[in-house]
Amino acid sequence: MKTFLLFTIISCCALTIHAHVIYIPADHPTIQAGIEAANTGDTVLVENGTYMENINFKGKAVTLASLFIQNGNNSHINNTIIDGSTSLNPDFASTIYMEDVSGTSVISGLTITGGRGTMRSGPSRAGGGVLILNSACVLDHCVIEENNISNNFVYLGGGGIYFHAGDGKDLTIRNCTIWNNSLTSEKKVVGAGIRIRAFNTEFCRILIEKNLIYENTATGSSTNECAGAGIALDIGLPTNCDTKIRNNIIRDNVSIGSANAIKGGAIQIRYYEPGGIFTDLNPSPEIYNNIITNNSAPGGRGGAIGILTNWNTHTESSHVVPQPVLINNTITGNISAESSGLLNWRSFPLLMNNIFWDSSNFGGMDVDNLELSGYENNGVIYAYHNNIREGLEGVYGAVVDSGNINADPEFLDDSYNLSVSSSCVGRGIESIVKADYYYEAPKTDFNGDPRPNPHDNLIDMGAIEMYATSSEYVKRFSQPTLRMYPNPTEDVVYIKSDQAIASLEIFNLAGVRLIHRTDEKERISLGQLERGIYMIRIRTDMGGTCTGKLIRK
Repeated sequence: MKTFLLFTIISCCALTIHAHVIYIPADHPTIQAGIEAANTGDTVLVENGTYMENINFKGKAVTLASLFIQNGNNSHINNTIIDGSTSLNPDFASTIYMEDVSGTSVISGLTITGGRGTMRSGPSRAGGGVLILNSACVLDHCVIEENNISNNFVYLGGGGIYFHAGDGKDLTIRNCTIWNNSLTSEKKVVGAGIRIRAFNTEFCRILIEKNLIYENTATGSSTNECAGAGIALDIGLPTNCDTKIRNNIIRDNVSIGSANAIKGGAIQIRYYEPGGIFTDLNPSPEIYNNIITNNSAPGGRGGAIGILTNWNTHTESSHVVPQPVLINNTITGNISAESSGLLNWRSFPLLMNNIFWDSSNFGGMDVDNLELSGYENNGVIYAYHNNIREGLEGVYGAVVDSGNINADPEFLDDSYNLSVSSSCVGRGIESIVKADYYYEAPKTDFNGDPRPNPHDNLIDMGAIEMYATSSEYVKRFSQPTLRMYPNPTEDVVYIKSDQAIASLEIFNLAGVRLIHRTDEKERISLGQLERGIYMIRIRTDMGGTCTGKLIRK
């Protein structure tokens, strides 16, 4: 064992820490032997190689890492492999296991594979790659791949990662690739990539950011739930768990099973209630700046996102803030038999500045509340300034519909950048207040560029702000023209602009609005106005405004 100053790049910044470093295999032949020799706060530093082991942190908060944390060379991630496929105990076969750790453990720069999960009460089997119970952990720059849990007799969860929160036990999953993990059972299967359960926690933080989560598969029976192939969240209400899912690519995940289940091929969120009147403490989770694409729930519901609340006591009168919150996500190309974008059951999601454009939607509405014969769905969808395929006019049950459009987003490329002519450009909003809670668009987009785009100072829909400097761009966001004729006029005035007029307002010189039109905007009768001078203001579909002087003689 040696003592020196170790420079890490965890959390994308350089940290200087005084650490005891145990080298594998120089100091100990196996990773497990190194952890058992370590004390809380030590680092177990692993040389390149494949280690056929199942790791138990033994209640210690240590850093387990490859040489990546010394030099940031990504090749160490792919060449430092922990393979848990040879466990001698079939009931304890997670590749990495930690429980009741005091302090925060760090796992960085490793490939974690071959896990088969660990038996738990229920009965259930969980955590193929990484199983974290009542412990705080940071997973940074890891590859979680090809962990597969299969058992026809118990419930399964967390093929790649399983996290059961505790009070003050935070989880960060950042800059990881989570792919080709699977769950297969005749029983309930939830969360092939990631499963998180947060119950009875006074406070915790969960952050899932800048990950690639793809090609994870949850396969169940025709009668049991099969959901959340990418990410599955179980949240007990009321919650004070601050959960954020941001700046991820979540694609090509598949939930195969019961046709009646709300699956969520990419994400499933399930709320559990104690019953009675209560106060929600946090709008959890907050989901923003994600690209969620080509996920599927064949034969089921909610190809991209499924949201549901167990029991029927969580009503609008008994909650404070809508949840979950989805802001500035691009959700497209997802497939299911019903509601390929988002399906809601007895919950209160807030949608703002998103694109829901699932071109292979075989089930009518892209965003909808579930209609289930014999059951009441008292959920409400709060939708503000989204682009939603098929719109919201046919949504079952309650919906708040404001500023939404139904127009081809005109993606420029497979990265889901917007073309300069896209109807989504400039159609988002900066913020909204709902139930005394302030929701705002993220200050940067998926790529880390400023939102709004400084060229136009307008917020776009979707995860990526449109950045262009072409003459077409300049033309689109130039000041709209305003022509009025005749002016002066005795009665009727005709209004023209080089951009489509969304609304028209007429004010007197004291600033009092006298006329407001959102239809029949090109021919205005002034018969109700006295002779005098007025100001007219138009707003266009492009987001521009223009003001002029109008005289009634």
